[in-house]
Parts: sequence; C-alpha cells; structure tokens
Amino acid sequence: MKIFFIWLIIIIAIIFISLNGKREITSFYGITETKEIIINSENSVNIKDIFVLAGQKVKKGQKLVELTRTDLALRINEITHNIKTLKIESKYDRNTNLAQIDQYKSLMATVENEIGYQIEELEAMKSTNKRLSKNISSLDNSKSSNKSKVGLVENSEDPLEIKLEGLRNDLKLKTNYYQLMIDEVTNRLNTPEKAIQSRLLSLEEELTLLQKESDKLIIYSEITGLVGSVNFKKGENVSAFAPIVTLHVKSPSYIKGYIHENVYNNISLNEKVEIFSVSDKKNSIKGKIIGVGSRIVEYPIRLRKRAEIQIWGREVMIEIPKENQFLLGEKVLIVPEKQKEVNIFGAMIVQ
Repeated sequence: MKIFFIWLIIIIAIIFISLNGKREITSFYGITETKEIIINSENSVNIKDIFVLAGQKVKKGQKLVELTRTDLALRINEITHNIKTLKIESKYDRNTNLAQIDQYKSLMATVENEIGYQIEELEAMKSTNKRLSKNISSLDNSKSSNKSKVGLVENSEDPLEIKLEGLRNDLKLKTNYYQLMIDEVTNRLNTPEKAIQSRLLSLEEELTLLQKESDKLIIYSEITGLVGSVNFKKGENVSAFAPIVTLHVKSPSYIKGYIHENVYNNISLNEKVEIFSVSDKKNSIKGKIIGVGSRIVEYPIRLRKRAEIQIWGREVMIEIPKENQFLLGEKVLIVPEKQKEVNIFGAMIVQ
C-alpha cells in the first residue's frame, strides 16, 4: 500500500512538472518609459550659457542653452568684411568709369561746338561770296555769261569748300573717336559690375546659410515637459553630437514589458492590453502592443525576484495614451484583454 502511494505521488509530481515545464501565462510585468529628446550639436561648440537645471519643468519654446562656435563666428566676420569691401570697390570703379564717360562726352561736345562754329562761319562766307558774284554778273550779260563759265570752274576749286570738307571730316573723325572711347568705358563698366554682383550674390547666400547655423546655437525646448539631465556647465567645450541636455514629457508614453523565456505567450501586434499599477491596482489604463521582440534579452534588475539571479526573456513594447497617471519608471502589470480573469500573481511565478 505504501509503495502504491509512493508511486502515485511520483506520477502526480511528474505530471505537474510536465504541465508547468512550458507553462502559458497571460500577464507579465513591465516598466513605464518615455521618449527622450537629446539636445546636441553637429559641431564642436562651447557652452555660452545654460538656462535650465535637471528636473526643472520647461514649456515649449523656452530657451534651454546658448552655444558658440569660434569657426562660425570667424567665417561670418570674414564674409561680412568681404561683402563690404566688394561694395566699396564696385562703387569706386563705377564712379571712376562714369567720370571717364562724362569726360569723353564733354570733350566730344567741345569738339562739336568748336568745329561746328568754324563750319558755320565758312558756310556764311561762302553764302556771302555767292550773293556778291550774282550782283556783279547782272551788270554785263555777255561778260556775265563768260565769267559765269569761269566762275563755275573756279567754284570746283573753291578754297572755302575745300576747307569746309576738311572740317567736316575732322569733326567726324574726332566724334567717332570719342564715341568709341565712351563705348569702351561703358563695356568696362558693365563687365566688372556683373562679375562683382555675381561674387556678392555668392557671398550673401553663404552668409545667409551661416547665419541660419548661428541661429541654431540658441536652442529652445521642443516640448512641454521636464529636463532629464544637464551634462555640461557654462564655459565648457562640447564635442560634436555629445548630449548637452535631455528632455522628456512628464508622463510616460510607452511601456517596455518582459515575457520570461520559459513561458509561452501568443501575444501579437496591435493586441489590446490593460495595464495596472503594481502599487495601486485601481490605477489602470488601456494600451496597444506595438512591438514584440524577436530575441531573448536580460531582464532589468527591478523585474527580478532576486537581483543576483539573471533572468532572460522577450521584450514587448506597449503604446499608452499621453494622458495617464503613471510615474516614469513605474513597475506595472500588463494583462491582455482576451484574458477573461486577471491573475495579478501570475507573472510572479516566473521570477
């Protein structure tokens, strides 16, 4: 009889061990977390001033930190100086060329006036001589006819006409010369002006980009929340991409849960769950599974029954509403909605 009971106990133990060797559990633990915003710079900078402390509440748009970049400041000063220099050079060259154009126009006007006056005088003399010649010829018709013929020959070699022709050619040559000089200076005026304007445009575009980079050195909060950490002090140098300040929202935005590696659980994406605060079972909220780990990772120490014993399992990411009463880093119990009855102690079996 004793042997029968011994065998019965052994069989029951074997059945219990078999049933629990790969047991299924529908609830598990997790920790509330939130997305952290890291304030850093793409370049090496110096901390000019920090306006917040760790744990401080901040509003969206509030100034957090002001940085300086020596290389950026030097380049902005250099470009600003070059722009001023080019504008002065452009103005000087333009004024010089315009003065030369005015000078050539003045010389051409002087020539036109002087030679024009001489031409007018000779044409007046020629006209007077022609009238006198007509008056004399009227006295003697026969002689007038002979003299008329002689006069026609002499007119072809009229010294006044020859001199007039010379003055007209001289006027044409000189005005053409001055007009060529005006055209040459005008081309010289336009060509460097275009080159300078192109250079100015390039420098001004670069200056605009650098000023935008300079504006980024004053950093404002993107959210209303809390300052997580302040890693540098005023006056310290910071390497590129080093975290200067971290921010996070006041309430957690997601939960990272863990399912023990020896536990079978058919958790799936988009599955609805209910989350309970371990410290206050009345504090609960609905959530949705947005990620199920495909690898085994080590449990956080806070979720172990004994801190010195390592435990391994899968991560499960759960999205929760922004408005919730949980604390950041709070331990919570996660129960899928398909579970009809919540067993708060279920998850503790695996720890």
